[in-house]
Amino acid sequence: MSEKTQSARPGTGALRKVIAAGQPRRLAIACAIGIGLVEVASTLAFPVITRDIIDAVTRSTPGVGSLLADPRVVLLVVILLAGAVCGAVSSYLLSRAALRVTRNVQQSLFDSMVGRSMRFFDANESGALVSRMVSDTKSVSQLLTTGAAGLVNAVVLLAGSVVVLLLLDTALTLVIFGIVLGTFALMIPMVMRLAAISKAINAASARVSSAVARVFGGIRLVKAATAEATERTRLAGELAAVETEARKLAMVQSLLNPVNGLAVTAALVVLFTYGSARIQLGTLSAGTLTAFILYIFNIVAPLIAISTFIAQFRIAQGSAGVLADLLVAEMPTTVRAERATVPIAEARGDIVFDGIGFDYGDGGEAQPTLAIGRMVIPAGKRTAIVGASGSGKSTLLALIERFYAPQRGQITCGGHDIADFDLAEWRGTIGYVAQSAVLLSGTIADNIGYGAGEPDRARVLAAAEAANAREFIDRLPGGIDAPVGEQGGLLSGGQRQRIAIAQVFYRDPRILLLDEATASLDLDNGRLVMAAFERLMEGRTTIIVTHQPELLRNIDRVFTISRGALVDDDGTQAITAMAS
Repeated sequence: MSEKTQSARPGTGALRKVIAAGQPRRLAIACAIGIGLVEVASTLAFPVITRDIIDAVTRSTPGVGSLLADPRVVLLVVILLAGAVCGAVSSYLLSRAALRVTRNVQQSLFDSMVGRSMRFFDANESGALVSRMVSDTKSVSQLLTTGAAGLVNAVVLLAGSVVVLLLLDTALTLVIFGIVLGTFALMIPMVMRLAAISKAINAASARVSSAVARVFGGIRLVKAATAEATERTRLAGELAAVETEARKLAMVQSLLNPVNGLAVTAALVVLFTYGSARIQLGTLSAGTLTAFILYIFNIVAPLIAISTFIAQFRIAQGSAGVLADLLVAEMPTTVRAERATVPIAEARGDIVFDGIGFDYGDGGEAQPTLAIGRMVIPAGKRTAIVGASGSGKSTLLALIERFYAPQRGQITCGGHDIADFDLAEWRGTIGYVAQSAVLLSGTIADNIGYGAGEPDRARVLAAAEAANAREFIDRLPGGIDAPVGEQGGLLSGGQRQRIAIAQVFYRDPRILLLDEATASLDLDNGRLVMAAFERLMEGRTTIIVTHQPELLRNIDRVFTISRGALVDDDGTQAITAMAS
């Protein structure tokens, strides 16, 4: 399956899969529907009791007091109150069930997506994924709860109304029902169109969310490039696409209401004309005519509900096609996520690249991004990887982290293929510091202790001290409880870098990856960070990707990478070139 999410071919299979992920409480939904049927029964009984009351009034002239004391009036009030209460309870229970299903589906989606390989995130924009997770799940949960309940209620109400009307007067029922069904036949094409438009709106909205997330996520670049106008224009185009689909939706909805009104009006005109004639002939009572008038709404409303359910079902099918793809577990060919076969305790020793071939495509005939015959990174030593930009140095680190898996060859640690270790445990042995530290919104303590549960304040402070970060943390209001801002925006580059180093101290990994970790720092911050690195590298297997000669001091091994291939394994060329 492609890592790029696509709208899978709609089908009930995908819909069943998404519903299963929602873990619906079937008994609770069934109870809610059952309680709702009491309201349906009340709606069915109301016109018949009203008929009897009207016929009784037309046959005599009772006083207001005796009319209010009539058992049928009392029964009518009780039935209406019971129906209203049951309707409210049913609606509340269904809303709770829908919220639970939405929560469970969204949690399942997040669990599935966050465990995907980097290829998945390379191929999909985060904003679109967020939009799918938030909006598409609602259409499925609404179909399962309110949609299903509405369908059951509509079918029961429609069938009950038809039966009662046939018992009251067969000829008048056939006339009225023929008019209503004929009018509502016009609604079916519009309902189908409504479903298609709703799916298009969801897709367009996902593109808007993606565009906004992309701009806000890279707002510094946008402002540095003075690209605000370009992004405004781009977003305006996406918003215009949403507006275009929304106009289509408004047009269809504006046509549905007149069709609905036409059905009711036509039925009422025929009913009054034909019914009045029947009353004059003495073959129909005024109470029965009143009951027919009330039952018209009991026929029209269920037909609208059934049409709405059909539209909901089509929309939910389209949403489920996308969601089912996102719920698929990670494919073994991307991160080798099958169950670990080797204990992580055996992940000690040299890291060896053996016959590695990797590219960011599908591993076909294209020139590979990385092709390493054999490269041994000694355990407990400092190894430098040097080379021009784009030569494959960072890709090499990404393979060690198992962000990607090589298409050919293997990487071993302690003689075991790293793919045979549990993925989370393997990454737990690695500390990674990039050129630009990535911090998450929260406090300094949250970031230093990130990924290790609730931060231990003593360990956080010790890690900050080791990373030469205490001197600026202590000056901040709140200290380690000070917020770092979106992506660490409230801190300087050097401060963010030292927080990242403190995070590695906190984790205390056996393997350390430094990817141009001081390249973007000024001299003073660079010295502080370098001093922290000296302490951090002690006794660890360290791999340093760098362009900076000063980092090559005290290095045990240097490898030179050029165009994805190992061209020098003793560092002579690199050291000479960088020193000159």
